[in-house]
Amino acid sequence: STVFKRFTPLTLFDITAADVCERFKLVLFLALLYLLGWAQVAGDATESRASLEVVRFQSLSVLGFEVVADWLKHAFVAKFNRVDASAYDAYAERVARDVVTGRRGGDAGFALDHTQAVTRRLSFPLLPLACVAVRYAALSLGWLRLSLEL
Repeated sequence: STVFKRFTPLTLFDITAADVCERFKLVLFLALLYLLGWAQVAGDATESRASLEVVRFQSLSVLGFEVVADWLKHAFVAKFNRVDASAYDAYAERVARDVVTGRRGGDAGFALDHTQAVTRRLSFPLLPLACVAVRYAALSLGWLRLSLEL
């Protein structure tokens, strides 16, 4: 649906930022599922190898299709809105500038972290993802204890 809308290079940054956040979440969730799958079959070496190969193949397939879909979406949006590819270089420069100014403290004179400005610009939800990661790590630890006791 976003392919046929009109975009300026400035509004295209929002789509690019959303895709970056989406891809990071996808990689995080796939890694957490892989960790959980490994913890569930850690006691049996033959079952562990076979099931983890299946999970690895499926995860890489999902990630590969996501990359291809995003690539096609950005290709169509850039072509139909006549956005030059150098706009993506400007986006990278803007994010890099946020990292550098975050290290110096930014406009307010202080920063919690040098990536705080990047997190704000990309609208990246850190706390919910950290909670999910901790929960999955706790689940994996419980499964690991059970599979190693058997």
